[in-house]
Amino acid sequence: MAGHWSPSFSPSISAALRRLAIRRTWPILASAGGLTGLGILSIAAVDPAAAGKQVQFLVLAVAALGVFQLIHYRSLLQLAWPIYVLGLLLVAYTVLDKKVDLPWVNPVKGARNWIQVPIIGSLQPAEILKVGFIMVLAGYLRFRDDQRTLKGLLVPGLIGLFPVALILQQPDLGTALVFIPTLGAMLYVAGAKVQHFLLVAAVMGAVLPAAWFSGMDLPVFRNMPAFVKDYQRDRVLAMFKSDEETLMNTGFQQQWALAAIGTGGVLGKGVHDVPAGRKVPEAHNDMIFALVGEQFGLWGAGLVIGCYFVLVTTGFLVAIDSQEPFGRLVAVGIVTQLAAQAVLNMMVALKIMPVTGITLPFVSAGGTSLIASYMAAGILLNVGQYRPRSLARESCEFCPKAHAVSRGRSVAVDYSHAMSLPALPYTDWKDTKQTLHLYTQIVGKVRMALCHPQNHWWHVPLYVTPRGLTTGPMPYEGRTITTMFDFRDDELVTECNMNGSRVIDLGMRGDVAELYKFYMESLSELGVDVDIVAKPYEAPWAPDHFTECSDFASNDGLHISRWHRILCWVEQEFWKFRSADGIGFLGKVTPPHLFWHSFDLALTLFSGRPSGKKPSDFRNPQDAEAYSHEVISYGWWPGDDDVPDPHFYAYLAPMPDGFADTKLPLGEIGDNGTALLPYETVRTADDPSATLQKFLADFYDAATKAANWPALKRTGPFPPDPK
Repeated sequence: MAGHWSPSFSPSISAALRRLAIRRTWPILASAGGLTGLGILSIAAVDPAAAGKQVQFLVLAVAALGVFQLIHYRSLLQLAWPIYVLGLLLVAYTVLDKKVDLPWVNPVKGARNWIQVPIIGSLQPAEILKVGFIMVLAGYLRFRDDQRTLKGLLVPGLIGLFPVALILQQPDLGTALVFIPTLGAMLYVAGAKVQHFLLVAAVMGAVLPAAWFSGMDLPVFRNMPAFVKDYQRDRVLAMFKSDEETLMNTGFQQQWALAAIGTGGVLGKGVHDVPAGRKVPEAHNDMIFALVGEQFGLWGAGLVIGCYFVLVTTGFLVAIDSQEPFGRLVAVGIVTQLAAQAVLNMMVALKIMPVTGITLPFVSAGGTSLIASYMAAGILLNVGQYRPRSLARESCEFCPKAHAVSRGRSVAVDYSHAMSLPALPYTDWKDTKQTLHLYTQIVGKVRMALCHPQNHWWHVPLYVTPRGLTTGPMPYEGRTITTMFDFRDDELVTECNMNGSRVIDLGMRGDVAELYKFYMESLSELGVDVDIVAKPYEAPWAPDHFTECSDFASNDGLHISRWHRILCWVEQEFWKFRSADGIGFLGKVTPPHLFWHSFDLALTLFSGRPSGKKPSDFRNPQDAEAYSHEVISYGWWPGDDDVPDPHFYAYLAPMPDGFADTKLPLGEIGDNGTALLPYETVRTADDPSATLQKFLADFYDAATKAANWPALKRTGPFPPDPK
């Protein structure tokens, strides 16, 4: 979007604390902390100095978690490609050391996985690349559905497999393998077809034998480049050998790791009692699970597995609860990556998989691995603390029944239940409703200030759109401005025909005070200088100024989605009622519009005659303008503290004597002449549309008869469409 802008992050302390939302995702923190604690104890058993460094790295890791949790995860989308490209360049730098002797790259056992950065120490660039890969892939997939085709899998495949190919050149088989299940899980959640996965698996199964024999002194294969190195074949074969030469060489690490786990028994030998573990090469790193097993036995190993189970389960619950596709895909990617890495590491330690040289997340020694793991956990917490928030879609799965368009791209949206109206009890979303009410008042007051005054305050309301609400065009010094609540992307979008646009993330600017501040700033940046009365209107439950409304910060996306869905339905029913398919009203009539002072969607019909009342007969000049002519008004209202149930209403103004005693087949007319029909009556009816149309038509007939309105109904059929 041209001129896209997001304000700098400057939340109040209370807003920041609200965003932390530790209670929602505390199992992630508890699991990560428990794993790291066991890791530091186990590292200290074989290398106390390394354990001290791990504690220092933990401080940096926790700081990274805090940063990645505090910044709204959708803002991190802007960092996805930079992190991904930086990771690729750093990995490429280590690979280039094979050809050119580069500074800071020191091969360890033939692998160039680390860069020795002065002052900082060892840096493993593949760990950075893993995080960047997840964010880039999630950003690419979030609003697409072409991954349902084989052709659509090409770009996601390149995003994932290019890093794999590069990392294999270091070589680092373990890290490269982790990308595969992560790519597959994210594609599956985004809607890729299972048969395509099976086809890819079949192709890989056919290619693997050729890769295994490539480069060997065999016919055909000797002329192929060696995709599998000799030492990698030896590691695989060592799993099935028990001869002394193998156990003293290629199989040495796994054999002693398995021995350490076995000698730990059920209860373990005790903290730091690891005679077998000390014989395991890289015990504090790739084989740290063996140290845990020897010290703490079966219960210690079970505790590690349990922590991962809790972390992964909570992470998937975060993904399921997320109503926004980028958040859901990122959560799935992170959880799958951590789970795959943990399972692969433990399988190596148990001699179920050949040695691959991969760390155990949160547990193994290594600063980059620890910081990257906590970064991932921070992003996962971030997604969890903002759930559920937007109308983007209820699932990342493709739905063949309907599509929508977002930012010029196809979006899979599930409208399979579009005709069933949702329940919306006021008490279930009171806080969100009041926050949203104040949101609309801020934007509505700007429209009122900018637009030329129209009779009956028609320059004031907002209008329903498929994505939310809009002001419609607002004039300003020869330019046209619009502001739209985009509930799909959880944004407030202001556009100018000459100066671009400004976007405010409602997730980050959740409270009313912040929204007011940043909305006025965004208008100023577009060159719009406007003053409004910054006081909530007819909202006794709110403070006297929008800048004091920081406690109004609820943004429950599920209920906003339901409210917006009802608005869309009611708007169409109002259009139908006034049309030739309804009563065929021929007089002056408003479009359906949302009045932000009372927060109701209204439709008003006019008789064409003045009301006959003087301005002094009304309680204020505003009502005098609104009811200067005879009207019948209809509306849908979501309820408040006094009437905590949503209702449809209808009233006649001015009201003739005795009209309050009129009986209607549906609904009841009160003493003030207003007829009410509970929304639940309509929602639960066998035919909600017919029920509402009957209420509207019955009231129209009764009101026009009582007020002796002129005949304004169409009497003949509507002409056919032109050919």
